[in-house]
Amino acid sequence: MFSMALMGNNPAGKWCSPHSLRGQLNLGTVIVLILLGAGIAAGAHWQFSNVEDRLSLARNEAGIEQLLAAIQSGPEGTYLDSARLDPAFNRPLSGSYYLVLSEKNHWRSRSLWDMELLSEDGKPLQPWELPAMISGPGNQTLRILEKNYRRHGEMFQIIIAVDYSDLRRDFHQMLGHFYRIWSSALVVTLLLLNLWVSRALRPLERIQRELAQIQQGQLRLLEESGPEELRPLLQQINLLLATARESLTRSRKALGNLGHTLKTPLAALSALVERPELYRHLPELQQTLNEQLGQITQRVSRELARNHSAKDTAYLEPFIPVRDLPLLVDSLNKVYPRGLEISIPKDTQLVMPQDKGDMTELFGNLLDNAYKWAKKRIRVSIHEKDGWTFLVEDDGPGIVDAEAKLKALQRGMQLDEANDGHGLGLAIVADLVEAYRGDLKLLPSELGGLCVCIHLPPGGR
Repeated sequence: MFSMALMGNNPAGKWCSPHSLRGQLNLGTVIVLILLGAGIAAGAHWQFSNVEDRLSLARNEAGIEQLLAAIQSGPEGTYLDSARLDPAFNRPLSGSYYLVLSEKNHWRSRSLWDMELLSEDGKPLQPWELPAMISGPGNQTLRILEKNYRRHGEMFQIIIAVDYSDLRRDFHQMLGHFYRIWSSALVVTLLLLNLWVSRALRPLERIQRELAQIQQGQLRLLEESGPEELRPLLQQINLLLATARESLTRSRKALGNLGHTLKTPLAALSALVERPELYRHLPELQQTLNEQLGQITQRVSRELARNHSAKDTAYLEPFIPVRDLPLLVDSLNKVYPRGLEISIPKDTQLVMPQDKGDMTELFGNLLDNAYKWAKKRIRVSIHEKDGWTFLVEDDGPGIVDAEAKLKALQRGMQLDEANDGHGLGLAIVADLVEAYRGDLKLLPSELGGLCVCIHLPPGGR
């Protein structure tokens, strides 16, 4: 359970789950890169606007200076020397336009063609606050600049418009390239981050494997090597395992000593109770004492069985059916030499992570019960699916009545006084199943007798 808490159910599949380390890192990286990309894009747009303003103003002012230099004075008055101007002013719809107005003159660039910037009354056809951007011919974006100058004793109004569509188009193309590069960088970063996180999480995967090995009895303590951040955790887990092992060992020894200490007085009391003179003079007292001593003996046996089931979970030897069940069958065949037909699993791949001692006691009691009641056949089946399910069936009389099934699980109760046994076996089985948080059912068997069905959750206890 601890290993599942460390790693989660499927850490590799939860790409952006907030409940996994990998998901949190991926989600954080995506958010940071998106914010970073948005910030860079906003900064680039702002920077471009500033550069555009400066460039447009510089180009417009340079055009105005050209126009001022081209205004000449001659015998017939002032005139505009077009040879001094940029040739773009003479190409139709070139993107460079001007208007020069005075009381005596009205000059417009040939590039304007049939486009007008001012109405007949001299007002702008498109309202602007200079310098401003207006729409020009052919989806052009024009930057307008207007200034008034006195030249050769005459006041001139100079309006110049320059197209910046190509500059804006280049900027948007550059921005598109940036977004594509940024998206690619995001994908590559996430891939590299996943590889790096997978490498960084390898110590946790190792801890998960070692915890499973501890649970199966293949290892006693975790290896404390690894990243510095994990070493205190590993040391605390090992300390906890060692402390739990020592505490469990002390309690088991104390309970075992108590059980052995009580054996001698109980045996002596049992011998005294069985004396014939007590039966002759006080038969009822003898019966009462026998019952009370039997209950005490059963209680001690039950607690010793519980203590035995509480194995040192830091080092457990697994139960291998193909290896361990034949030993039980051989022993019971000697006790019950009746030539019964016994069917047990032959799958060599079955390895149960539960403690070998617990499972030996559990199967031993189940088989002992089956041997007592079977006529000819006993069958043992083990399946691994969502835990461990195993069946022990016989072809005996079985148990049909619900009250009789409950009685069979009570320690000391017998269903048939003619049959040997004191009812201790199935009660011990019930205690072990409860200790493993499992489930026990008494069902009719396909063989005709009793089927004891037990399901234990995955892993050990």
